[in-house]
Amino acid sequence: MATAAELMQQMGEARAALQAAIAGAADRWETVAEGEEWTPRHIAEHAIGAERSFAGMMAPGVGQATPSSVDLSLASAADAAAAFTTNENDCGSIIEALSDENLSADAPMPDGAPFDKSVEGVMNLSIYHYKDHAGQVGKA
Repeated sequence: MATAAELMQQMGEARAALQAAIAGAADRWETVAEGEEWTPRHIAEHAIGAERSFAGMMAPGVGQATPSSVDLSLASAADAAAAFTTNENDCGSIIEALSDENLSADAPMPDGAPFDKSVEGVMNLSIYHYKDHAGQVGKA
């Protein structure tokens, strides 16, 4: 089992990779790459929205308020960067509240996800999700 500090580091690295991939896709924002179904814009809207959802899944387990949901329509990579900042401002206290003690707290998990129904499981899902979509944006 990873520690909270290790998971936070992995999450930060994976999030930064997604942010960099999205920023690098500015000139092809509305272009679907061969073999893909989504444009970088669609990937960004999905991944940034999911980031808030994942934070909300962890919030009760770490004693924090669940962030409100938002509708995203990101017309540019710059809009995506701003949405990442908004998420950081709105959800940062949830990540900061992670501790080795609360990683095992119950948290919901989407059906079919191969992770435990715990705060740690949601952290692992988040890390996987960032990395997966960073790779997808890189292809798009």
